[in-house]
Amino acid sequence: MTLQIDLQDGFQNDTVIITAGSRRVYEKSGVTTDLTISRADGFEIEVTEPVTISVRIPARQAAAAEAVNPAETPFVAISVQSDGSIRFQKSMSPFLYM
Repeated sequence: MTLQIDLQDGFQNDTVIITAGSRRVYEKSGVTTDLTISRADGFEIEVTEPVTISVRIPARQAAAAEAVNPAETPFVAISVQSDGSIRFQKSMSPFLYM
């Protein structure tokens, strides 16, 4: 099953590390939200079962994790809130960007 992960609002030149279970699936520096479309980056991973997605932003000392079942919600958006916390949004449909 394919899981689409989008990084959306609140990223400002951040280093972002994402794991799916124990597997590191994303690590990138300079992640910044394009304010015109509220999106910073996105990628797909293949998973065979429900998995916990963990996100770390080391410079902000922010981390969060969310259980995801790609059979139910194959699209996941991750945002950084104004208080620095990380928020997940899961969906059955792709997120739209202008």
